[in-house]
Amino acid sequence: MRKSPILVWAAAEQTSARLESIVVALDVQFGDDQVACDRLNHQLLKQAFAISTALKCPITVLHAWQLYGKEFLKYWSKKDDLCIARLAEQEFNARRKQILKTIEQFDMSRIQLKFIEGPPKSCISDYLNTVESGLLIMGSVCRTGLPGLFIGNTAETVIDSVSCNVLTVKPSDFASPIQFESSKLERV
Repeated sequence: MRKSPILVWAAAEQTSARLESIVVALDVQFGDDQVACDRLNHQLLKQAFAISTALKCPITVLHAWQLYGKEFLKYWSKKDDLCIARLAEQEFNARRKQILKTIEQFDMSRIQLKFIEGPPKSCISDYLNTVESGLLIMGSVCRTGLPGLFIGNTAETVIDSVSCNVLTVKPSDFASPIQFESSKLERV
């Protein structure tokens, strides 16, 4: 999945024949990575809406977030709980604003928003294991080297811990190290 140049659909072992709902996990980045992240979120939503329209099922947009450095702020810089709560509220508001900006181009009446505070890898898995969802759609940015080692690949972790189908989508500018002969590559 990490190096695949195309969408990857990982079928769950035990799933209903019909997809009743779709969860699409969106990420938010600020600074240099924001434009690329916004483009990937747009791709994820386009996939979700195409499948949702065909199957006539609802979409939940899920965003797991956390105040990075929260433990550092609390224990090393000696910030009090109120200060940390204010910083977390500012972080949440900035992320919510970015998610709303991303989804405003789509039919928002078909979207339910869900924000969960905590590490994305565990929050996405925990949420999906408590709701009836037939499909999770999420991005896979293919971190390799040290970023892949330290940050890891959220999609790879989540896929092993959920019981629904998972569709992973690469950024449009992803360059895979896997090469295909063009005559043998058939798009469906």
